[in-house]
Amino acid sequence: MTVADIQAIDYGTDAGADHAAELVLVAITTRQRPRMLAHCLAVCLAAERPPASAVMFLVVDNDPAESGRSVVAEAAAASGIRIDYVMEPQPGIPAVRNRALDAAAALQARWLAFIDDDSFPEPGWLVALVGAARREGAQLTGGPILFGPPQEPIGIWRRFLCRGLVASSRRRQQWRLRFARGNADSTIITTANWCADLPWLIAQGLRFDSRFARSGGSDTAMDRAIRSKGAKVVYEPASVVTEILPAERLTLRYQFLRRMHSGMVRSYQRRSAGRFGQALSRAIIGGAASLIGAGVLFPIGALATVASPTAGAQLVIGATRMAGRGIGFVRGVLGELPQQYRKVQGY
Repeated sequence: MTVADIQAIDYGTDAGADHAAELVLVAITTRQRPRMLAHCLAVCLAAERPPASAVMFLVVDNDPAESGRSVVAEAAAASGIRIDYVMEPQPGIPAVRNRALDAAAALQARWLAFIDDDSFPEPGWLVALVGAARREGAQLTGGPILFGPPQEPIGIWRRFLCRGLVASSRRRQQWRLRFARGNADSTIITTANWCADLPWLIAQGLRFDSRFARSGGSDTAMDRAIRSKGAKVVYEPASVVTEILPAERLTLRYQFLRRMHSGMVRSYQRRSAGRFGQALSRAIIGGAASLIGAGVLFPIGALATVASPTAGAQLVIGATRMAGRGIGFVRGVLGELPQQYRKVQGY
């Protein structure tokens, strides 16, 4: 379907799907990152389709200026594939994800898959994701999220950090490959690579938590909420997505703050579960252990850089993140949430 101007979804019309097949809605969330969105759309549209499925695409834009509208129109026109576009006026990631959930429900989709606009899937990503859900009878599936280098030129220091981050993500994938297939007990499924059984999700009344609009963490909260309902959650190593690292994230300051923010959110979630005493003790112990570990690991990483820059970068970044996480644990248990998503990073 060639589209000159994408309109808001008309839920009262036929979705154009094969009603004999299961409908898979792929939702891409975006905000003021048109170049990344264009790349993500191109890769998603070229991905392989699961068997016995009708696949539709939806872009939910959180930019009131609708910076993603023209990108979607161009991608639809170039590919001949229908791409629906909606602008969610309420700021924050949970509102955008819930808008996609409502759209999928209105279309009576069987599966809802999420991917971020800065993430690019491997060709077999969706086939593996939906296939694992069907094979295992899972209500939630996800897979590896690797890091990839930025598309703009970067200096020596940022290249050093980028090598460490990319290598760390691949090392984590190799480690999980040894035991993770069919077992996601220790792997949180985030919406950069996420697929849910939509009728089950709706029946449970689950939605993304608006408390985490600016802090991030609504997808990790959803992961825990889904598990609390007794769902089967599967980590599928064959469903691979690569997240492109913008240049502004390739600093130790950013790595420290990012992990501090995630620590704050995790500790805040534990506190909100009504176990303040337990959450406080875990925050103090975990925070102290993280800071001690960071103090030991950082000089080791600096020395290791001489022999192996990639290994040294991994250790230096690991120590920086460890320190940030320790401080975040304590701040979060005291009721503080970060505001990291007020600023858009990327292009």
